[in-house]
Formats: sequence, structure tokens, C-alpha cells
Amino acid sequence: MLREQAGVSCEDLHTSAATPAELYDEVRRVHHLTISPESLRVAINDEFGDWRTALNDGDTVCFAAGCRWLTCFGCAMPHCSPISFVADVQDPACGGYVSFEGWVRNSNDGRSVLRLEYEAFAPLALREVRES
Repeated sequence: MLREQAGVSCEDLHTSAATPAELYDEVRRVHHLTISPESLRVAINDEFGDWRTALNDGDTVCFAAGCRWLTCFGCAMPHCSPISFVADVQDPACGGYVSFEGWVRNSNDGRSVLRLEYEAFAPLALREVRES
């Protein structure tokens, strides 16, 4: 949602904002965003944080729309059923739930296939899974 409204997914900013709340106000004005901060979570340097946290020079700040969306990354762990996460993320305030499940075929173009590898923003995702 934010990416679509702003027309960018990431940008470097020089700001005088002292907190994520002030930074979001600035970004909201520049990009004419309609999403209120109450609908977002903020992450500072790969950790979810508080909107009132003091920002330091060089901090990376991410504004994430959604509810408990990162818990879904736990499905990449062995012996985990995506169905077990549905109740955890079903919330009328959430915009949706997406699940991906895949199986590895044993061959492709005559060559053996041993595994598939996927990537996620692991530091933040795994920290959230451990804490939930």
C-alpha cells in the first residue's frame, strides 16, 4: 500500500525528524500518503520499535502496513503447517493473508533437483517469529 501510494519502495532521506513519528509525518506530506500511522508498524534498524524512539544518524527506518504479517515467515521452518498460522493472522483489521507452499520435483530437464531455496528479510522476520 505505501509503496503504491509513494511510487517508491525505498529512498534515502536527509531529515531533521527526531522520531519515526516525525519522519512518517514528513514522508506522508511529501508523498501525499493517506495511510494513518495507526495502521502501520515501524522498524528501526531491522527491529520493530516504538514511534517515539529517538532516531540516530544512519538509522534505517521501515514503515510496514499490515498486522502480524511477519509471523508467516515461520512457515519456512521444517515441520510447520501453514494452516497453523491462519488463526494467528485472521483479524478484520488486516488486509489479507497470503500463504505459499511448494514441493520440489525430483528432476528438471534431465537433471536431479535436490532443493529449492527462497529468501526473505531474515533478520527481522526470524526475530519476530521467535518473539511471537
